[in-house]
Amino acid sequence: MARRHPVGHLVAQDTSVNEFLTEFQEETDRAAAVLGPAMLDQLLKDLLDSTFVSAESAKELTGKMMPIGTFSSRITLAYAIGLITSEEAKDLHRMREIRNRFAHRLHGLSFATQAIRDSCGNFLLVKASKGVKKNRKFFEDYPADARSTFNLAVTLAIGAVKAHIAEATRIKAAT
Repeated sequence: MARRHPVGHLVAQDTSVNEFLTEFQEETDRAAAVLGPAMLDQLLKDLLDSTFVSAESAKELTGKMMPIGTFSSRITLAYAIGLITSEEAKDLHRMREIRNRFAHRLHGLSFATQAIRDSCGNFLLVKASKGVKKNRKFFEDYPADARSTFNLAVTLAIGAVKAHIAEATRIKAAT
């Protein structure tokens, strides 16, 4: 089973993630709905790659048009083999569904749309963070709208997957 890790320090130490998150915060709703999951898709690929015996075998599985070449299949496999938690998998699938809604509808969709707002209200990582006593002040000041919740869910998921990559890399190096 995937272990839970503190996420803040891992995200803070990665300048490329910080640069991404800075840009991501300023994007349109449609761009954010596509780019957040795109970043997480790449990180899941990195997580899976970090557990495979060789880079060559990883390419045969995780490349485009390969068995683990989609965001959905990466989420499902990462959960099935214990690299991510059930909550993380559910949130990643929810983000994927939001991404697909934005990607396949040509206009008229935003985070103010009721179906999108409802989906964003169900992010488990955000709900768990709200339940942590030391986070109370943060959530008192943090906007409660769907776009802000989506941004936070993406940030928490990035931190969690980055932590899992660090752990997988550490374990692989020790064996």
